[in-house]
Amino acid sequence: MGMWQERLQQVLGEARKINAVLHFGSLFELMEAGKLDDQPGVSSFLKPEMERGKIRVIAECTTEQYQQIESQDPSLLRCFLRVDVDELDREANLRLLQKISELMIDQRIAELSLEGELSRIEIEPGVIERLDELCRRYCAYSTMPGIPLRLLRGVLGAASAGEVIHSSVITRAFSSQTGLPVFLIDDDVPLLVNELEENLRRRVVGQEEPVELLANMISTLKSRLNRTDRPLSSFLFIGPTGVGK
Repeated sequence: MGMWQERLQQVLGEARKINAVLHFGSLFELMEAGKLDDQPGVSSFLKPEMERGKIRVIAECTTEQYQQIESQDPSLLRCFLRVDVDELDREANLRLLQKISELMIDQRIAELSLEGELSRIEIEPGVIERLDELCRRYCAYSTMPGIPLRLLRGVLGAASAGEVIHSSVITRAFSSQTGLPVFLIDDDVPLLVNELEENLRRRVVGQEEPVELLANMISTLKSRLNRTDRPLSSFLFIGPTGVGK
C-alpha cells in the first residue's frame, strides 16, 4: 500500500469512528486523483466503502463534468444520490446576498472585538444591488451567487471598525478582482473617447485601425449597448511576425 493509500485509510478509519461526512469539492477531480498509468486512483479506493455504506460522502460537479464521469466511471456515480442545484433568480439572489452580508458583518465585528475594537460596520443602502448589477453585466458567463459572494467576503473581511461600505468601495473591489478599469464600470466616471484613443496610440504605435476598433468597443461597453449574454468582446489580430500584434 502506497503513502496516499495509507493516509486515506487513516482518514476513513477516523471518519467511521465519529460517523463523519466527507466533503470533496470536485467529484471530477476525485475521479482523477491518484491515477498513475493503469493504477486505480482515490475514487476506486473509496467506492467499496461507499457501496457498503461504511462512509458518507458529499461531492460537487458541474453538469459537463457529470457527463464526463458518466462516460468514464459510471460506477462512481451510482455511489451518490444526484441533487440538482439551480441558479437563483435575481430576487432570491439579492435576499441571499443580503443575509450572508449580515452574517459576515457579525463575524467581522466579533473578530474586531477580540482585538479590543468595539464598533459597528454598516453597508450603505443599494450596495448589494450594485454588486449584483456589476456581476450580471460583466460576469454573465458565471452563475450566481459565486462571484458576488467571493467579493463580499474580501471586502467585509478587510473592513475596519466604524467603516461604512459604500457603492464606490464595491466598484473599486470589483475592478480589482476582474481587471476592468473603473472608468468602464462606474457610470459616474465619464469616458473621454479622444483621450482614450490617444492613450491607446501611445501604446500601439502606427496601427490606426486596431486603435479605432478598440476605442469603439470600449465606447459600446460603456454605453451598455453590448449584449449582456455574450462575452464583452473578442478580437483576432492578424499580421506577419514583428508588426506588434
